[in-house]
Amino acid sequence: MKYITKILICLACFSASLAQSQELDNWYSVEILIFSNEDSSALSAEAWPLLPEPNRRDAVSLQAASDDAAPFSLMKADQMVLKSPSAQLQRTGQYRTLLHTGWIQPVARTQNPTPVRIVAGNILDNGRYELEGYIGIGRGQYLHVRPDLYLNRLLTPSQASALNRGSRTDTSSEAASSYDFAMPEILSVHLDQPRRMRSGEIHYIDHPLFGILVSINPL
Repeated sequence: MKYITKILICLACFSASLAQSQELDNWYSVEILIFSNEDSSALSAEAWPLLPEPNRRDAVSLQAASDDAAPFSLMKADQMVLKSPSAQLQRTGQYRTLLHTGWIQPVARTQNPTPVRIVAGNILDNGRYELEGYIGIGRGQYLHVRPDLYLNRLLTPSQASALNRGSRTDTSSEAASSYDFAMPEILSVHLDQPRRMRSGEIHYIDHPLFGILVSINPL
């Protein structure tokens, strides 16, 4: 992931200028760039247990961009700052952008923020999208980003076969309990890594199969 680090360094100066904007009634702009790691070798990074389908009834959906600054309304394309990293990641051939979006919202002082529903990518044979889940933004002394995201990846027959072979050769009790099933054609993996950050910073949240760049700034 050294390539991601270089991108973050390049963005640092630009982000610093955004941090100087004045906070208005605790409203923030939230921009996220979510990308998948297309390298097949990443599949063997760890064991992948079966996961339930995400279902948060308290989640909100993003609304169309509006001049009225409505809560959870989308930002306009010219307001977003992560366009260059998205293009750079695409050019590597190893990463693919699944979602690049931004919205505005009030951010309350809470450890249990309102989750924003995230859906992106292609619809797979099981009816699920490549990317599903939620992101919540709260604050205390720092801003808190709480991703609860699922990547659904269609495996090639050789990838499924290789993962199943790996499950049979690893005889540890932990691995055996994790791999006590035949690897499905569609693999679902979970990213749940809460992160503290300051406004004006760009943070990278990592997973072997996908990652997130997050930028949050006061309005």
